[in-house]
Amino acid sequence: MTMGMVGARRAWMIGAGLTWGACNPVPAEVSPDAGNGSTSVEPGATTMVGASDSATPSTGGMATGAGDGTSTTAGGSGLGSTSGDPDTTEGVSASATTGDPTTGDPTTGEPPGTGGAQVCGNRITEPGEFCDDGNDDDLDGCLSDCRQGPTGIDYGSQTPLTQQGNANGGDAFDDECPSGEVLIGIRGATGGWLHQIRGVCGVLALVDPGAIALSVTESSLMPIRGQLGGQAYDATCPAGSAVVGFDGRAGSLVDQIELRCAPLFLADDGVDLSIGFGGPNDLAPVGGNGGQPFPQADCPAGEVATIANSRAGDSIDAFGVTCRPVSLDF
Repeated sequence: MTMGMVGARRAWMIGAGLTWGACNPVPAEVSPDAGNGSTSVEPGATTMVGASDSATPSTGGMATGAGDGTSTTAGGSGLGSTSGDPDTTEGVSASATTGDPTTGDPTTGEPPGTGGAQVCGNRITEPGEFCDDGNDDDLDGCLSDCRQGPTGIDYGSQTPLTQQGNANGGDAFDDECPSGEVLIGIRGATGGWLHQIRGVCGVLALVDPGAIALSVTESSLMPIRGQLGGQAYDATCPAGSAVVGFDGRAGSLVDQIELRCAPLFLADDGVDLSIGFGGPNDLAPVGGNGGQPFPQADCPAGEVATIANSRAGDSIDAFGVTCRPVSLDF
């Protein structure tokens, strides 16, 4: 090769941006540019530089460009890729997406905000719930905790208790409380024995003053039985209670009556609701001390008095009550 040819070759290489010995590998560190899709090369990789401005990696690393702003670099301990954004890298663990809590998880079909857990009040009846109407009305058959709620009160068959006094005197009267009411007391007049008697009834109802409950409130009076006047008396159960039995004294007439009352409440065992009965309490006796004491008569468990059974003419000849079981209607 003549000196003229060598000089020309050197001039060509300089014009191409090369130095003599450019065929030797040189370190290359190219910063990524997301705006022009330039190839990203890991620091420490080596490249052969030629006049075409293309980069060919050495065996220490490999970079490929697809002309679409993506590049892949192999080498070292892993494989990474960029897609025009140098901050996005594959080959690194990605966070798992479980769905937007405000719209629900499209992969599982779970309702909004549940995160897979049962939620009472979302208007979706889920496993373990009897209902879910999404409101706080405990009287509509669905409790606010998504259990079945009662809608009313059922009354069972009648259980008459034995009348005490003169079973043949006067006329018979069977005064029944209006539907949905129970016997809560008696009122009348006395003058050493019972001259008059009339039953007092109260509404037994479910109420929801913020939470479902059972109430007994005075509502109506039965007709007056007996004709003689005398000193007025009032034997009425405390609020929330009903008559569940009686005792007293009698001979040819009824001399004295002592009512027994029991509080009624809504019992909740965490699974079901039911009507519960508290311990009975005796009211103060009304009447006189004549005649002989007669045995206490109590309604069967779970029952309350709803009828006042009496016999009367001028005075009260005999007295008794009829009981009925009460339960929740679902």
